[in-house]
Amino acid sequence: MRAPDLVVAAPLRESDTTARVAIAAAEPASPLRGEWADAADVAAGLAAALALLVAAAACVLAVSMRRPPSLPELAERESRNGDSLLWLAREIELQVAQLERAGRNAGEQRRWARLCRRIAGEHLECVNALMLEELRREAPSPSRREPAGP
Repeated sequence: MRAPDLVVAAPLRESDTTARVAIAAAEPASPLRGEWADAADVAAGLAAALALLVAAAACVLAVSMRRPPSLPELAERESRNGDSLLWLAREIELQVAQLERAGRNAGEQRRWARLCRRIAGEHLECVNALMLEELRREAPSPSRREPAGP
């Protein structure tokens, strides 16, 4: 018994991939077509692998070249973070005042403002510690100090 021939009654649309796959499967495969398709697939795979390798090398280089921030830079960043937290606490306090004027309970919001202020205080402590550490590094050690003369 012979297999029925595939007949497509309607013209193919670009979105009709199932019919295209069926027609391609029914066509006899050309040995040249298969070899070129394999070579193109291999070339595309190699190009993708090379691109991935270059991207990975760039990431490794970027991470290894990044210098750690200095203590003054860390202190400045912590100071900015603390300032932002204080600003947020002030905004929350303004909202709490509006809620209380409207006769609503704002205890939970007041707790958030206190938390922001506490964390801002911790940032200030961190800034102080970083700045003191920088001063300790800059100051000569006792063994390197010159003895005081008479």
